[in-house]
Amino acid sequence: MPFFKARKVRIEIPYLSLLRKNRAIAVLVDEPEIRFSPEAFRRTGAERRPSVFPLPFTIERGIIRNGEVFYRSKEGLLRVQGLMALFTQRGEDFALRGEAEQGIYTSFSERLRVGGGDRL
Repeated sequence: MPFFKARKVRIEIPYLSLLRKNRAIAVLVDEPEIRFSPEAFRRTGAERRPSVFPLPFTIERGIIRNGEVFYRSKEGLLRVQGLMALFTQRGEDFALRGEAEQGIYTSFSERLRVGGGDRL
């Protein structure tokens, strides 16, 4: 399973940003599919930072249109569809705002499925 795929990704980099140490970019992602698990966030090295986003630039502004996210753990699976989101980065901190058409959590041990949205 791929970690990330998208129908279209558009990246904008201001020319002056290329000359600076801190490179700021803007990203537009259409119909992304993101799959991850707890292992993606294992702490590594002395930094103790998540290893999933070691980026050589700052995402000044990012837009996700019609995204789908899967998070799988030993306990269950979370699936979010129709995600529209705006994300920003300030230093090492990410901020995310969004809404989704549907969200479903399936518990493997409890054989329970909880969710909501238009497509259920």
